[in-house]
Amino acid sequence: MGLAAVFAAGCELGTSPLILDGSVATAKFPVDAEIPPFFEPSFTVSDSIDLAGIYDEFEGVDSVKFYNLTFISEGDSAALTTRLTGSITVNGVPFLNFSDVPLASFSPERSIFTYAPGFSYDPGGVDLVRSALAPGSADRTLRMSGDFRADSRSLHFTMQAKLYTQVFVSAR
Repeated sequence: MGLAAVFAAGCELGTSPLILDGSVATAKFPVDAEIPPFFEPSFTVSDSIDLAGIYDEFEGVDSVKFYNLTFISEGDSAALTTRLTGSITVNGVPFLNFSDVPLASFSPERSIFTYAPGFSYDPGGVDLVRSALAPGSADRTLRMSGDFRADSRSLHFTMQAKLYTQVFVSAR
């Protein structure tokens, strides 16, 4: 039935590229700290995502398109009430901004393109992700880092970024 629908719509498999879901690339930011009262409740996080593996996973890749990036916060219910203010950069370019955002806003998983009070993405960071996925890109590693202030001194949670892609494979 599926192939019949493709042919009925006039799509020629011999000349049109195949579109496949790429593997989900992730970056994890574990935070596990008890901050003493004489220090400001702040923390930094960092991780990298190597996008070269997306190209290596398929043969004859024409291009890879970024279509979503999500965040998910995991931890006990007390940790998810923690509110964060700060930002994440990607390769030094502003990417995500948090202004008094509860971690619970990202539990369950939420797209960065879905509105959440106090949360926003920077188009420059999204453009950098798209550039890293472009054919012939010299640097396919996304280095993400963030600096945050929290409203709690007991910080036990993990923030995880998930990058979703579509892979376009040349027709043969």
